[in-house]
Amino acid sequence: MLVVSVVLLFAAFRLGAYWFGGTTTVMVLRHAEKSAEQVDPSLSPAGRERAARLARLLAQSGVAAIYVSDTRRARETGTPLAERLGIKLIEYPGREVDELAERLLERHRGRTVVVIGHSNTLPALLAKLSRGRYVTRVDEDEFDGLYLVSVNRFDPPAVRVLRY
Repeated sequence: MLVVSVVLLFAAFRLGAYWFGGTTTVMVLRHAEKSAEQVDPSLSPAGRERAARLARLLAQSGVAAIYVSDTRRARETGTPLAERLGIKLIEYPGREVDELAERLLERHRGRTVVVIGHSNTLPALLAKLSRGRYVTRVDEDEFDGLYLVSVNRFDPPAVRVLRY
């Protein structure tokens, strides 16, 4: 009887730690520099170098998933990291940030994920993930921002901005 009680107590503790604990980290960034092509541009040489830099930077970060918008430049930004980690890119419709934020926090609780989007969608995603606590804009010439959003059930979300 004592063994059964201990096992049940341990199981309840593990379930509680999973359900209530764990910080989800979402790394949000804009695609790297794009070429001058007019329709669905690819990355420029500078953009390809930035994508490679991102892969080197996050190679040991424990990233579990990489979400990219449905554009070539976003896919090309995430591909070097995905290849380095041996995971597949997950494509999402670029403008559906509310649904994306909910999916990230539901499916990846307690894990680290990367989201690669655009200057006109990242502010809304950051606001949604931070529960309205972080408001910003991303300039058209800004490609080096890496926004780290930490979310857990007990504390307000925290946002830190790095440059890479």
